[in-house]
Amino acid sequence: MDAHQLEGLLLNMNAYTDAAKKIIKACKLYGIPRVCVLRNYPFSPVYVLDTHKGFLTYAETNLIDSCNLNCSGCTHYANLFNDEDFYKQDDFERDMQRLAASVDILRFRLLGGEPFKLPNLIDNVAK
Repeated sequence: MDAHQLEGLLLNMNAYTDAAKKIIKACKLYGIPRVCVLRNYPFSPVYVLDTHKGFLTYAETNLIDSCNLNCSGCTHYANLFNDEDFYKQDDFERDMQRLAASVDILRFRLLGGEPFKLPNLIDNVAK
């Protein structure tokens, strides 16, 4: 490593801002291997980003289509599906491992109909 090369950068700013995204992009360009983002420190987690990976501020996946409620404003029409329409645990694990190997994601949401209907929800999320 060159004596003048940075090993990492610490940002005390919201990672979702355009300025933070530009700084992270510049770190990738100049080969700075890690960026730590303190978002609203000390009230939220510290994100350590690997600049060799891609970077997303947000991603989501749908775990299950069915729901045990009948909400009139449901945009997923979840009450129309049966309980067999869900993301299989093996497929979920495979996809999350692939995603983690190539991309750092700041916020990841699990969506559905009603994810708590899944018998293996805790197993999926805990890994």
